[in-house]
Amino acid sequence: MSEIAVVVVNWNGGGVAVESVASIAAQDARPDVWLVDNGSTDGSLAAIESACPSVKVIRNGRNLGYAAAVNQGLAAAAGARYVLLANNDVVLPDRASLGRAAAYMAAHPDINGVCGRYEFPDGSFQLFYAQLPSEFDMVVTWGIGRHLTWLLFHGRSREYYLVDRDWSVPMTLEQPAFSCVLMRAEAMRRVGTLDEQFPIFFNDVDYCWRWREHGLTWHYLPDWRVVHDQSHTSEHIPLLRAELAGSAMRFARKHFSGASRLRICVAILLEAAWRTLRHGDLRVPLRSVWRGRLFHVAVSES
Repeated sequence: MSEIAVVVVNWNGGGVAVESVASIAAQDARPDVWLVDNGSTDGSLAAIESACPSVKVIRNGRNLGYAAAVNQGLAAAAGARYVLLANNDVVLPDRASLGRAAAYMAAHPDINGVCGRYEFPDGSFQLFYAQLPSEFDMVVTWGIGRHLTWLLFHGRSREYYLVDRDWSVPMTLEQPAFSCVLMRAEAMRRVGTLDEQFPIFFNDVDYCWRWREHGLTWHYLPDWRVVHDQSHTSEHIPLLRAELAGSAMRFARKHFSGASRLRICVAILLEAAWRTLRHGDLRVPLRSVWRGRLFHVAVSES
């Protein structure tokens, strides 16, 4: 058994998923790769199995969502020293990079999670990191505040999005997107599995929130290149904006309380109402958003 286990979730990932899994399986560190397929119908699973015969496959008959599928992979990969969660739209172009990231963690026992430099396929930097959201950030990013330009460029928003950081140097941060993150397995067991009430969106934000509650941080490694074809899968999700709004509502109700939670939820609802009246692209009743209803996979309502 390798000391590194990798969990990749696939749902109709096409050729991008094949390239992604192949780049991970070819790493010099020789990780154990677990592919959890959520009922793909586009032939991508067969293509991955053909290109990467060493990959271990868990087949689901339907789409269980990202969080539930990751948890299946984590259960199967128990025993590894490090766990990599990787989307099926990321490619590791340097075959030695995963081994170097694991070696970095081995040399720094106080570091429990690392992420690399996300890049678009053209090589440009992808700002896919943030701090954990405050009430202000939730209102501005997911609520009606996003339509107030001066709030979007406020100093607090800039700090939330980390836009003024020097991404050429290592640093600690609170919330990398979970497109490609390496964790010490012992720390992950302490924090627990992904919360399946967030099947697609906000499961990484929720996990990073719980990660922080355990006194843990993430370390950014600028030399670890991760090519990320952002939103290759999520762009195909029906009712995408409604799914995002419902997930944000669930997150607010889980992690905020009292008047703060109420203000965030009202702001999210007002943003949904704006989209309904102005653009007509929400396509669900506003009461569904208020209830935190989701539409892509079946999960219990909050």
